[in-house]
Amino acid sequence: MILNTHMPMDLDEQLFHFLADYFREEDQRRGVYAVTAVGEFVPSSLAHVGQGMGNFLRRYAPHRRWLFLDAGSGDGRLVVLLALVFGLRTVGVEYDEELHRRSLQNIRRISRVHPPPHAPQILCGDFLDDALYAKHGLRFADFHVVFNYANNHTLLAEKVARDGGEGAYFLLYSPRPTGESFSGLRCVDTWELSPTASVCRGPYLQVYRKI
Repeated sequence: MILNTHMPMDLDEQLFHFLADYFREEDQRRGVYAVTAVGEFVPSSLAHVGQGMGNFLRRYAPHRRWLFLDAGSGDGRLVVLLALVFGLRTVGVEYDEELHRRSLQNIRRISRVHPPPHAPQILCGDFLDDALYAKHGLRFADFHVVFNYANNHTLLAEKVARDGGEGAYFLLYSPRPTGESFSGLRCVDTWELSPTASVCRGPYLQVYRKI
């Protein structure tokens, strides 16, 4: 079932607006799109993702000790949103070295003004590579929630089903609902996202859970 959600977000509005202003200035300075080693970088909308994550956290009430993975974290905006605004433990994985450097720079600048309760971690490499996680003392099964902006998502869904922890969630963010089903995962929600009740043309967040 697709739900159009306009519920208020469970987040610190002041911190959210600080982040939105910061990344708006970054987008104006650097441009919104970037060509990377593996394709094009298109940043997710903080308003839409904030709405989607607020819906997810409210509906599924994860424990604060849960570990979130942004698979394909770009300039780090979702990682820092989850860490700073929602107070969650987060890890991002970005393949492109320049975007990885940019994300570390963004986190350093933001943390000087508003240190998050849990410092986010950004890894550089392939989010499908177990050796990358092992190098940093992690396992893929450690992640309770895996987020992806429709980037190599079929293989990632297979990995969540195969290697994810018990009951792990896979969040697929996309311009339109894909309607895909993945072996070993069950789709439990699909939300049409919009930052305001008057706009109903936002992207979608599809929520899957390992079975």
